[in-house]
Amino acid sequence: MEVLKNKKELRKVFKEKRAALPEDEWSRASRSIQNHTKAFILEKDIHRVHCFVSINSRKEPDTHGLIQWMLSRGMQVFIPVMQSGRMLIHHHLTQFSELEPNEYGILEPPIIRGYQQDFDLIIVPMLAGDRNGYRLGYGKGYYDTFLSKESDTCSLGLLFNDFLVEGLPVEAHDVSLSLYMSEDGPVLFNVC
Repeated sequence: MEVLKNKKELRKVFKEKRAALPEDEWSRASRSIQNHTKAFILEKDIHRVHCFVSINSRKEPDTHGLIQWMLSRGMQVFIPVMQSGRMLIHHHLTQFSELEPNEYGILEPPIIRGYQQDFDLIIVPMLAGDRNGYRLGYGKGYYDTFLSKESDTCSLGLLFNDFLVEGLPVEAHDVSLSLYMSEDGPVLFNVC
């Protein structure tokens, strides 16, 4: 039970730290993360990407421009839509403009077009990450459930430099990522 308590406390700390980021610093760091991620996608010749839609009001690393860039290059882009039971439906996005805010302010499609899993890259949200590839998420387990079924797919977490820590509490169900992308570039753990 101590791990859960620590994770809960850590989530609060990192949410407050991220909320305190000055707008210009958040914007600059997000652009840098996007540019490094674009270079990685081109280098690895990636075509099918599952990417979270950032909640910019919470100062998550901005993915809106990244998603629009991928769509403009003709890539297949899939976004998560949360369902009950810690499950994600993978919506095939064709235009960013089709997204609308839900009751929580999260951009989602009004009509979901599900997709069977077969991705080249999965880009995930996170509050913090450690040097072993483990992420601190929001505590609902959606991505651990999803990633546990996609262990052969390259998984990339987006985070700001100051949110990379030496170690995080890890539980049996936690899944490590292949790499993080920060404003300084990639931090690799597993080969993609």
